[in-house]
Amino acid sequence: METKNRILTKARKMFVKQGIRCITMDYIANDLGISKRTIYRHFKDKKELLINCIKTQMVVQKTKDDDIIIKAPNCLVAFFKFMENSMTSLKAVNPNYFADLEKYYPEIWESKIIEYENYRLNRITELLKRGKNKSLLREDLDVEIIAITTQNMLKSLSTPFLIPRKKHSTKRIFENTIENYFRGLLSQK
Repeated sequence: METKNRILTKARKMFVKQGIRCITMDYIANDLGISKRTIYRHFKDKKELLINCIKTQMVVQKTKDDDIIIKAPNCLVAFFKFMENSMTSLKAVNPNYFADLEKYYPEIWESKIIEYENYRLNRITELLKRGKNKSLLREDLDVEIIAITTQNMLKSLSTPFLIPRKKHSTKRIFENTIENYFRGLLSQK
């Protein structure tokens, strides 16, 4: 099991950092110092390895999200921490990763990425509803529209060519976009 976990961890990092298409089973094996045959003992092919990498990452991300929500003193703090964590996570992903996934593995894209996006949208919606129920957010807001807008904003902000990371830090981008956007949603309370 240890070898399988090492393969998953290394492959996931490589896919996320460099994209999927350019990472071969040989490349993963060489980097780990194992034979390609060892990888194939655990995974039928690159597609199966990729699916397992995505599943593992989803579990890790959901655990982080749960931890944020449990530890936050209120739903607004949880919401901001959740958004900040999402943006930080997305920032670490090479845009080629998503492009490769959508182009070369459309069935995985359709199932796993859409599943995660739906999960994240539900989490955002849940936090917004809690904020509205506690009168922390304006009463007139349409939570579903705000959740969709927020998710799309996060996606666009994670694209490095829209806002250059060399010029602007993630913290500054967050403060000047998500934070300002949400100030307009807050109630007088």
